[in-house]
Amino acid sequence: MTRLCTKDDVDQYIDTTGAWTLTEVNSAIDFIENEIYDECNVIKSMYSTIDSDYAEYYLGERFIYRIDNIRYGDIGSEVQLTATTHYTKYLDKGLVVLSTTAINSLSSVSWPEDYIEVEYVPKIYNKYCAARTAQHLLERTQVVSGDSAERSLAVINKRVETLRTQIMNKIGIVLSGDNKNYDYEYDIARKKIVQDHDRNKDLLRNN
Repeated sequence: MTRLCTKDDVDQYIDTTGAWTLTEVNSAIDFIENEIYDECNVIKSMYSTIDSDYAEYYLGERFIYRIDNIRYGDIGSEVQLTATTHYTKYLDKGLVVLSTTAINSLSSVSWPEDYIEVEYVPKIYNKYCAARTAQHLLERTQVVSGDSAERSLAVINKRVETLRTQIMNKIGIVLSGDNKNYDYEYDIARKKIVQDHDRNKDLLRNN
């Protein structure tokens, strides 16, 4: 599975070149990623009624880091869709555009009773993992070598706390009360999106 962030993402917060090897940075990313997966419901799920007249589907968030799975059909008999063959992703717009012709060829289609379901990771978890990794590397530098990185660490600590607050606020909203959008058995935030296809087309046109 693709990591939640890369060395280049971490370099947005601290310059890792020369201070840590790529192996050390990736090891730190893996460590922090495991912690984040333990703390947060990183993978989200959107589902919508699929309509052969429309190709554009909004995921419910504008900024997406990655798309893990797209399935179509009825629950229990869903078909896995393949990138480029069955859809094109626009991560900075929160949209996927389906190839309805390719999907039609998969099997019998019950338009519009069937659903499209997309599992994805919001961009904020990419930023959070990168900031946490930068924080982790700086903390290790202080402990192991006694280097003074207090100023850099103070800046990173603030950024980490800001991102953590944003994430916790979102999680709080999802889990509060009798939330029918959360699948407790599968431990995933699964939300039905009623698509505004005209709006989706506008999002694609606007850069």
